[in-house]
Formats: sequence, structure tokens, C-alpha cells
Amino acid sequence: GTLFPYPTLFRSFTRYIGCDFAVSVDTRRDYSVFVVAGMDQWGMLHIRKVIRDRLDSLELLNMLFELNRTYQPALIFMEKGVIDKSLGPILNEMMIKSGKYLSTHAIAPTTDKRTRAQAIRARMRAGGVKFDKKAEWYGDLETEMLRFDRDIHDDQVDAMSILGLGLDRMVEAPTNKEIEDEQWEIENKAALEAEWGHDRSEITGYW
Repeated sequence: GTLFPYPTLFRSFTRYIGCDFAVSVDTRRDYSVFVVAGMDQWGMLHIRKVIRDRLDSLELLNMLFELNRTYQPALIFMEKGVIDKSLGPILNEMMIKSGKYLSTHAIAPTTDKRTRAQAIRARMRAGGVKFDKKAEWYGDLETEMLRFDRDIHDDQVDAMSILGLGLDRMVEAPTNKEIEDEQWEIENKAALEAEWGHDRSEITGYW
């Protein structure tokens, strides 16, 4: 089946990954989270995958390299403090030894989690974020977002926040007019196909 429950006519994606790392030797440590997203040409953000697990430093970095190989993101957003204090030197060494270089961007968020979440929340309120609600990870993510900041764990929201902050510095959320235009194209898919032909690739957008 398709990843998203709506047509992908003329749609292309630029991929990004938002990360929240819990670097600790404590077995009760928080979860580390990786949020994989695709930004389409209309500025709509599609959350494609969420990985949430308790990982040590080496496992974290191996996961980063695996996600980079699989999704080839334009940028990987992560918190500046974690990179400066712990993972940065190891990550640089692994990139040099492997010859595989990750495009990372360190974000220096505020200490107030509600404030740092404003960017992604604003994008969501504007209708600029879509989720695969049938995915196995969606239920836990939705529950955590609804309970934020009243629950023990908020690592998935933190990863979403890092993603939102990174994108805010690079890509504007779609306007209401752009959202309406996209919806019109989806609703008129049949007419567009009749006008432009049926041989256009849904992946590349070319004939």
C-alpha cells in the first residue's frame, strides 16, 4: 500500500530528520527519538517515521548513519548541547573513518520546552503537518503530544520541536492559499490526468 492515504500526483519531497538524544548510562534513561519527515514542494510537512528507543551513544550514532543511508535527508537537526558535550567528537571520527558524511545542523533551543515547541505547534495549527495515522508509531506520538507537558516522557515532542525549530530557520510553513491550492489539485486529480496524460510518474513528476 501507499505510505500516505491521499494522491501523490506531482508530489516530491525533501527529507529532514529531527533528533532528541538521551545520552546516559542509566538504564532508566529517557528514550532517544528520531523523527523522519518529508517536505513537499508546497511546503507541507509529512511525518513519515518515528523511532523511539533506549540507546547508548554508539547505538545512537549507528542509527543516525542507517537513517542517513535510507532516507538521504537534506539536513539532520539535533540539539547543540548534546553534540558539543558528548556525541560530536565520536560522530566526526565515524564520518572520517567511514567516508560517509552526515549533513547535521545543531539547534540551540531554549530551556523552556513549551517555548521550543511553538514552532512545530504553529505549523500544525496552520494545517502544515500531515501524519500517517495508520502507522504503528502514531498512537504513542499522538498520546504524548496531547499530554504534553503533563507526562513523564516528552522525548517525541522534543524531537518534533527540534525539527520545527530547524525548519523554521529554513522553510516557511504553507499559507492558507497554498493549502487550498493543494487540496484543489487533489480533488481534481482525474481532470488533471485527463489534461496532461496518464504516463506521468507519481514519484518523479516527469513523463
